Amino acid sequence: MKRVFLMALLSLGCLATALVAQNKPRQELFAKASKIAGEIIMIEAKANDPVSVNASLVLSEQRDQFAVIIKASLMNTWSIYAFVPEDQPYIETKMEVRMPDGVKPLGDWVLPKSTTYEDDILIYTGELVFTRYYQTNMVLTDQDTIQAGLFYQACDSHMCFPPKRKVVNLVFE
Repeated sequence: MKRVFLMALLSLGCLATALVAQNKPRQELFAKASKIAGEIIMIEAKANDPVSVNASLVLSEQRDQFAVIIKASLMNTWSIYAFVPEDQPYIETKMEVRMPDGVKPLGDWVLPKSTTYEDDILIYTGELVFTRYYQTNMVLTDQDTIQAGLFYQACDSHMCFPPKRKVVNLVFE
């Protein structure tokens, strides 16, 4: 009786481990996403538009997990907001993704490093990579698309632009 009970517990432990593993991105997907993030081509930002945004979609070999990578490049002296307290007038940066049905996230966004500005405000500067991993139990084809991008407000020490949304259409290939 003890042996049957221990075997049942062991089986449940293996099942629980397998279920936890399904809720995490595979290691090969991490490696592919990291490589692709460095290869995303950025259009040069301009004085009247100091933030360039592009995005990429990286599929696992099994095609049941994928990463959405949003990359932004800011001109020198410009920043966007990582965190803004409620009593401040600035607009916090939001990652925006529109997915097909049947897709669920595997955790939160992996965010770039932010720095403290003033009054508990956190900002992003330079080149930024935002990554989020997803899982699906559907077969995704080139007819399925994702929209990914940023909603942000860019400021330098002299001025702030109005909030802006930049979105890229991504296709499963």
